[in-house]
Amino acid sequence: MGQAGEFPPPTAASVDLSLAAPRDGPTPSKAYGIATDHQFPTDAAAGMIDRGGHAFDAAVAARFVLSVCRPFACGIGGGGFMVISLPEKKGRVERALNYRKMCSTGINAESFSKPGLPPHFSEFGGMAVATPETVGGLLYALEKYGNLPRAVAMAPAIDAAKNGFVVDAAYEDAFSKISSKFIAGDGYQNRFLFV
Repeated sequence: MGQAGEFPPPTAASVDLSLAAPRDGPTPSKAYGIATDHQFPTDAAAGMIDRGGHAFDAAVAARFVLSVCRPFACGIGGGGFMVISLPEKKGRVERALNYRKMCSTGINAESFSKPGLPPHFSEFGGMAVATPETVGGLLYALEKYGNLPRAVAMAPAIDAAKNGFVVDAAYEDAFSKISSKFIAGDGYQNRFLFV
């Protein structure tokens, strides 16, 4: 694994991981700001700008990398929103994309209010699972508003998933909390490969 902010050398793969190569530094002719809570997604977003992309390309690339570096907070199994402000002839136009998770057919509020259900029934277990929409929402934003191809925007996330990244304190803490639940939970060891 490389140091935070560095991508390992590209490897042979179906996706050209050279698209994920680190940038040589800021582009002086462009002014932009990027904020994430991990260096990899920040570098990925800056790399999209440096490759001729714009805010949508940067946001999508950063969010896919966050899915790898922060699976406990914003993995591809979730959903989200994107607030968009676009320049138009008559001024700015605001839009919002809603790609929240969708509940399975037949599940409603009453499904979680039946007497005798275990605590946190709506948060953990089979009834808490919804259909993820993150990937669909991000790809829609990229295709509708982006400037770069999907392979370029996703290359840094694929690279981080294949070649690794530096685990930080937030990841360590989340892993520690969830692993203790798996160890203490009835039947988890029989249903999941846990190392």
